[in-house]
Amino acid sequence: MELTEFIKSRPKELLKDVATEIVENSLGAYGKTVTTGYKIMSAVKTTSDEVGEILTDAPRVLARGSVEEARELYGRAERVPLNFLNDVFGDITGMFPPKRYVYQYKGSGE
Repeated sequence: MELTEFIKSRPKELLKDVATEIVENSLGAYGKTVTTGYKIMSAVKTTSDEVGEILTDAPRVLARGSVEEARELYGRAERVPLNFLNDVFGDITGMFPPKRYVYQYKGSGE
């Protein structure tokens, strides 16, 4: 993969990396504390959203869902700790964003 393809494939992550470096370099230890706190708060919010969606979908799947829906719900619940750790610690192998599973909230009544 060429450098330009890599940069174009992840502009949001690149912007976050640059902003983090600027804050940490300009504010020193305080900047590192701020960026770490933001990363932890973001991971907690993302995890709580995922768990909330799972808890909202669970009664519907248990009541009238298919086996495939139950397996998907189980897989979603099983990946919550891994997604949280990926959000907090990042990708240790080299700044490539790990594969994420995103679920759209279907709302009540569907």
